[in-house]
Amino acid sequence: AWRQVPAPLLTITVRDHGPGVPPGEQERIFDKFIQSSLTKTGAGGTGLGLAISREIVLAHHGLLSVHNAADGGAIFSLTLPQQQDAKHKEN
Repeated sequence: AWRQVPAPLLTITVRDHGPGVPPGEQERIFDKFIQSSLTKTGAGGTGLGLAISREIVLAHHGLLSVHNAADGGAIFSLTLPQQQDAKHKEN
């Protein structure tokens, strides 16, 4: 029987040293036109960057997420398969 073996993953993390993202907002900041309540109003932006980034990553079968560092700041993680899965075709 044919069995799909998961592809090796590549994970990239980026950390900032800002205020972090409030726990109730960690998924919402990936929605279109949403910014964290801790974002200063003078920071500009439309609230589209993370939404677009997540859509691109999902299209490549990856994951984009955020969590707060224990000593402050946010850690964004991008996980992608290192290779595309081959499609299995029955003859």
